[in-house]
Amino acid sequence: MREPRAADVYAMKAAKLELVSGLRARFSQGIVSNLVATSFLQGSVLVGNIIVARLLGSEEFGIYNMVLSTLMTVAGLAQFATGVTATRYVAQYRVNDKAKTARILVFLFKLSCASGIAGTVLVFLSSDWLALKVLDRPGVSNYLVVSAAYVLFSVISGYFTGALAGLEAYRSLAVVSPIQGLIHVALCGGGAWLWGGQGAVSALMLSAAFRWLLLSWILYKEADKLKIPWRSAKARNEQRLFGRFSVPATLAGLSSLPALWFSNIFLVQQVDGYREIGLYGAAFSLRSLIIIFPIIVNNVTTSFLNHQLGIGNDKQYRKLFKMNIFISASIALTGIMFVVLLGRWILGIFGADFQAGYAILVILALSTIPETLQIAIYQVIQSRGRMWLSLYGIAIPRDLSMVAMAYYLTRDHGASGLAVAYTGAWSIALLCTALIVWKLGFLGKIGESK
Repeated sequence: MREPRAADVYAMKAAKLELVSGLRARFSQGIVSNLVATSFLQGSVLVGNIIVARLLGSEEFGIYNMVLSTLMTVAGLAQFATGVTATRYVAQYRVNDKAKTARILVFLFKLSCASGIAGTVLVFLSSDWLALKVLDRPGVSNYLVVSAAYVLFSVISGYFTGALAGLEAYRSLAVVSPIQGLIHVALCGGGAWLWGGQGAVSALMLSAAFRWLLLSWILYKEADKLKIPWRSAKARNEQRLFGRFSVPATLAGLSSLPALWFSNIFLVQQVDGYREIGLYGAAFSLRSLIIIFPIIVNNVTTSFLNHQLGIGNDKQYRKLFKMNIFISASIALTGIMFVVLLGRWILGIFGADFQAGYAILVILALSTIPETLQIAIYQVIQSRGRMWLSLYGIAIPRDLSMVAMAYYLTRDHGASGLAVAYTGAWSIALLCTALIVWKLGFLGKIGESK
């Protein structure tokens, strides 16, 4: 067998360098575009919360937060993990098997519509019971009725976002995000100003509907651009994704979202509970400023890692994985310093009485360290498709510990106790994730799917 010529060797090296540099450019562009999109969306949520809080006051803002928490819990459960499932498999097959990608998109869309409608009906029918027996505010029933459709629009939008991440359509998301953000702020502010708390929660539903329309248009456009035959695709043969990936991921949500909700309920039931949950909600909004940037990096990394899995490039998979941990941890530490230094002043923007939540904010800021590291390391488990192991080994221990700690700590420490419970739960999740990754054998092929 003849040795390759020097020119051939040079050409192969040049092609490899171009492939790596192209990957880096796409990865950087994905992070920047996703950063722009998420900054506008999360920024609009923060600005909207500030406006609503100033218009309603801490107690009414607490009620607003509990209604939103209830809607998000139902939407999260009704999601059936279609967003993360779409990202996982669309990224893997979009190049090598376009027909399969189309079938996956159609199947997950139909599942999102069905589950979203079911979740909306559930909120509508149970609004009186939730308001009277759980939230202990009979008047909140009307809030839930007028905003019940938020569940449907949120579920489908979550699917669209996951599918677009799998298609690496981050630039398109960045282009429309300022429009979504402005609409959200205008609707929430206007609703609270004109009709109080009920107007604010109604605005949440309208904002979710507008986001659904925008994302559906982008997905159809991007799928056609990549020549994915989604218009003629049938959902058959892809139902196994439901049992292999979506079901355990959904059950993890069935564990985590109710855990957060019940933890909030424990706080609400204490003396001055709605004021405490208002302080906690404001602090949690600012904490989101820290965690959102590592989540952005990880969302982009998920798409790229699974794409490398699809083309069998284990070396680039490893590089992206390690780089993701370093970048995510650095961003989290920087964010913590920012919030600790300026947190009291920023809380004052919500209103003078919200500055009492500074200690809560510091504890929640520290929780971003274990959460960031856990999300980054978790990529190994997700790419191997070990979702059932993730459910039993990570989600359930994390969420049971959160509920237990919240039950005891909120009695004597109020919102600060809930913040400690949240931080402790994510510390347990990080430990469990690290043990599982070590057990799976990090030194083996990371991208190997079992």
